[in-house]
Amino acid sequence: MHIAFVIMGAFGHVNPTLPIAAELTARGVRVTYFTTGRFRETVEKTGAEFVPVSTVINGEKQKGADAGKDIVAEIPLRFLSEADAMITDILPVMKQDIPDAVIHDFASIAGKLAASYFQIPDIQLFPSTPATAGHSNAEGFLRVPKTHPARIKAAEIAERFTKLYGVPKIDAKEIFDGHGDLNIVTLLKRLCPGSDSLDDSYIFTGVQVIPPRQHTIELPTDGKPLVYSSLGTVFNGWKEYYPILFSAFGGQPVNVFAGLGPGVTPESLGRIPENITAREIVPQLELLERADVFITHAGMGGLNEAIYFGVPMVAIPQMPEQQMNAGLIAEQGLGISFPDKEAVTPEKLREAVTIVYKDPKYRKRLAEYSREMKAAGGCKASADAIMNYCSRV
Repeated sequence: MHIAFVIMGAFGHVNPTLPIAAELTARGVRVTYFTTGRFRETVEKTGAEFVPVSTVINGEKQKGADAGKDIVAEIPLRFLSEADAMITDILPVMKQDIPDAVIHDFASIAGKLAASYFQIPDIQLFPSTPATAGHSNAEGFLRVPKTHPARIKAAEIAERFTKLYGVPKIDAKEIFDGHGDLNIVTLLKRLCPGSDSLDDSYIFTGVQVIPPRQHTIELPTDGKPLVYSSLGTVFNGWKEYYPILFSAFGGQPVNVFAGLGPGVTPESLGRIPENITAREIVPQLELLERADVFITHAGMGGLNEAIYFGVPMVAIPQMPEQQMNAGLIAEQGLGISFPDKEAVTPEKLREAVTIVYKDPKYRKRLAEYSREMKAAGGCKASADAIMNYCSRV
């Protein structure tokens, strides 16, 4: 059996797939993994064959980008443009060795193009909530008029994709509410609104986590609480956040580890308080395994990993999808949410962190969810579903 992964080159998209790739190769499945060059080493560690692809979304202009007002209008164009760059590198390789199925997530549209072009199974990974009868991920993105310049350009690319690869027109609705032939959902079913409306092509396997075998970073051993902060690795350029973070916790009886993401260097942040460590790239699983509180942009990957390790959250979302996730965090009693990042002040941030750290109800709820998450099966259950499906079609 030969499985191809086609994944956009961003940590939040690549990382959740690595345990699945490793599990498949351990079972003797041949895996070819298409993504950007920065992930060669991590992909090859899974036993997969790495194939580099071109990228436009991870260019210099994208580094450290703030999720501002235009991002809702621009995201479909960015994802479609990235697919356009990737597919030109993917097709010549696949033509020489057509896989039995293609695995991709919602943002990695090139995977859908390849599956359609070669008429092979399209397996979609959902590290976030799939669309259901009562829930749409696309809703916030559909408010942008079709006459917006970014949407006009996106429509032109989508029409060309239909002609070249035989896919239905990929608009904002299809990007955020689409699905594959088989759908692997890597979150808890109870966190998926309207999950009862989904058919049996949707398999819930929980977060794909392999706990760290050893620690690669040293953390303070003074017994003070550890707060891990991350705005993600793509739209991580909200520079006003760091003065808030530093003011909230500088000199306080707490240790803070801030993951900045690509393009935001510690040197660019000015004076950093002694009890706060800041690095561009961090081993997130190591930090969540030891953190007492997680300040997060509410990406579903980090949310699921925090549940796995039972870490209370303070959510500061940057865009519509993350706002929905932040709403889940608050509704399910997993932490506190700031729906509007502009409302965050040092005092409010410090108060929220203190509340989720000291109130035992958050850890009690997270302990329950963590047990359920681990029982879902993770990468082993995902590999089972993929192999069973591919053996039947």
